[in-house]
Amino acid sequence: MPQSRLQDTARGYGWISIGLHWISAIAIVAIWIAGNSIGAGGGDFEAALRLHTSLALSAYAVLAARIFWRLKSGHPGRLPTQWRISFGLGMLLHYGLLLCMIGMLVSGPLLAWCGGLPLQLFDWTLLPPVTPKPAAFALLLKFHATTASMLMIGVLLHILGVLFHLPIAKDRTFEKMMIADKGDSAGRR
Repeated sequence: MPQSRLQDTARGYGWISIGLHWISAIAIVAIWIAGNSIGAGGGDFEAALRLHTSLALSAYAVLAARIFWRLKSGHPGRLPTQWRISFGLGMLLHYGLLLCMIGMLVSGPLLAWCGGLPLQLFDWTLLPPVTPKPAAFALLLKFHATTASMLMIGVLLHILGVLFHLPIAKDRTFEKMMIADKGDSAGRR
């Protein structure tokens, strides 16, 4: 009997991975756009910061679940039609993206706290401010901004990889993230 299509198989992703991937992708882009609006164009700094923080906190559980699920499930194997080099580079990029996500999930709340700001979800204060720690704040701000840039470069490389796999390699790799693998009659790994 084939295994549930919710779980990943050795050949592809299940619906849990697919759902977490797309929800996380949308959340990351929205959080990044909101983050880049902070201090841009003379807008309301505090409102932009609160929006960025609120979007990030709203997506925190999904992003953490995405990281945990991938680390727990591992990475599906290479399709027979997929080039070894593109598979290896893709897997390296995927784990690099997860590492950046971990960095953002840890540094974001610490950044607010070290800046003497409350941790707020829209108008609801989750954690009150603490005494500002300027040196830690400066270090965390640099780390958070650098990691955000690395994450978006990774996302762009990921999109370029998709554009390579669809019209050039035509190796059915893109289908792995769109349709859950059916497994096989012998079951899964």
